[in-house]
Amino acid sequence: MNFRSLEQRHPKTLSWIVALVTLIASGALTIAWMSKERDSLIREQRLLASTLAANHARIIEANLRHSLSAAYTLATYVRNVRNVGERFQTVTEDMLQHYPDVQSLSLSPGGIIRYVSPLEDNRAALGFNQLADPEQGRESRLTLEDNELRVAGPLRLVQGMDGIVARYPVTVNGAFWGFANVTLRLDRLLEVARLDELERQGYHYELKRLEPPPGEPANISGNAPQPLNQPVEQRIEVPNNPWVLSIAPARGWLQGSWYFMAWGTVLLLPLLLGYLAKVLLELRWHKRHLEREVANRTDELLTSLDRYRSLIAASNTGAWEYFHADDYLECSPEYFSMLGRYLSDYPTDGRPNLTQAWAELIHPEDRANAVAVFKDYIDQGAEGTYENRFR
Repeated sequence: MNFRSLEQRHPKTLSWIVALVTLIASGALTIAWMSKERDSLIREQRLLASTLAANHARIIEANLRHSLSAAYTLATYVRNVRNVGERFQTVTEDMLQHYPDVQSLSLSPGGIIRYVSPLEDNRAALGFNQLADPEQGRESRLTLEDNELRVAGPLRLVQGMDGIVARYPVTVNGAFWGFANVTLRLDRLLEVARLDELERQGYHYELKRLEPPPGEPANISGNAPQPLNQPVEQRIEVPNNPWVLSIAPARGWLQGSWYFMAWGTVLLLPLLLGYLAKVLLELRWHKRHLEREVANRTDELLTSLDRYRSLIAASNTGAWEYFHADDYLECSPEYFSMLGRYLSDYPTDGRPNLTQAWAELIHPEDRANAVAVFKDYIDQGAEGTYENRFR
């Protein structure tokens, strides 16, 4: 059974089938479209988050790079003076003016801190044995082995706060002299990085070390109560142990209102399209049904008219029809034959108008009255039976 046959025999069933197919197809297309829109919005959100993370990561990296460079300056000082302690305070006080984020500068000949600046706030560090300390000894020995600047921490400083310590091994005449140390306060570093701005902008963040030493935590700072959901990450180059800054929206990559709108569209749009398809198909069927009804009625009327004309011809009865809007009169051939006339006796341009001919056929004494009665009937709306007698 083909589509047209099914439409003719079972239009209601077909309309429901078309509505269901439209519902399924439009639903699948809507879901695919909403999925594409979701991915596009998430990409935009992740791009924005990546830009923010990169800005803060570069601030941290630039601050670290600048502050840690003080270690190389201290090493140069050690190599170029005979009595290190003689001018240490004067030199380092001048250096600290150019390194506002540094908590302290120190020198540790043989691995033991002997000189520290500023002295007032960091006396507790004097005499600290970096190579023998249980917590910092491993990193100090690795610095000596690698013979390059290494960063340890965050860790608990002997000064009583959390900080980061950079050690640079200093050699004099080819032999190990000790370490040039730069200490940074962790809270000051985070304050300069302005990570609190991320929270005000609606983001959770984590700052952590990629490969922390065994037994030490990876996390440095963060405000996330639980693991981040598919965060964007920015690497921060730190000597010997890179850091990574991860951020993600606190309320997710897409707001709940978007999901509400998306599911509303997925549910309502296919239903609407399915209903419209059903209605349009039913209207199409009704239109064709009406066209068939009109055609059947027209055929019936034409058949009745032919029969009527045959009956008129057989009974030798005249018939006429008047079209008021056009002031047009049409008469059957029998009408004239009853009067001894023929329709062909009157001029025609394809369709003869017999209004004037009819009036001329009336007896002159009856003509005015007959025309007036007919006109009065027409003027009154042509309601009821028209009846007129004349010669």
